[in-house]
Amino acid sequence: MADRKKVLTQLVEIGIGLDMAGYHDDAQCVRDALAMLREPARGWISVKDRMPERGNTCLVWLRGGGMTFMVFDGSHFVGGSAYSDDRITHWMLLPGAPEEVQG
Repeated sequence: MADRKKVLTQLVEIGIGLDMAGYHDDAQCVRDALAMLREPARGWISVKDRMPERGNTCLVWLRGGGMTFMVFDGSHFVGGSAYSDDRITHWMLLPGAPEEVQG
């Protein structure tokens, strides 16, 4: 079994972004690292790397420039625009709804 400090160091080195100095509990550090890996990716994701989950509305980038909103049906992007899947190079999840402002 790998040395735990080595494993934690490798987690940081691969870009998870955890500040090891801020952790006094190795188990919490690992839980946080795993939670970050499970979070939806932020920013543009290449369709060559992976596709969104079925039913997600995404902003998609089109080969040649331009973007539009489409829904992924589990196999293809569908929606208000008649763009073929081969024109879509990247996608991005939309942010969640804003919190209600009290006041």
